[in-house]
Amino acid sequence: MTVCLLSIGSIAQALGLLLPRSVEALGITVAFLIGSAVLDNVLPVHYWLRWTQLFGGHASQLIPGLAAQVAAIAVALAAGYLLLARRDLAA
Repeated sequence: MTVCLLSIGSIAQALGLLLPRSVEALGITVAFLIGSAVLDNVLPVHYWLRWTQLFGGHASQLIPGLAAQVAAIAVALAAGYLLLARRDLAA
């Protein structure tokens, strides 16, 4: 669950750096989260409830979800870094 929330946070950070106002980034992030929860096949919420399988001894089901979340975090943080590297902070 923590990794899933970190992926949402990294997506929100990248959008916050990309868009001129933080309210727009928040709105798009919430819309993305709600839309992906409705579709249930879009990152990042598809694997959120897989942790319940730990109680049944099926921990191998968590590995694809963790890998997908780590990839989403890496892409969003890399995009945020590139946006900050190209931005003139003095302006």
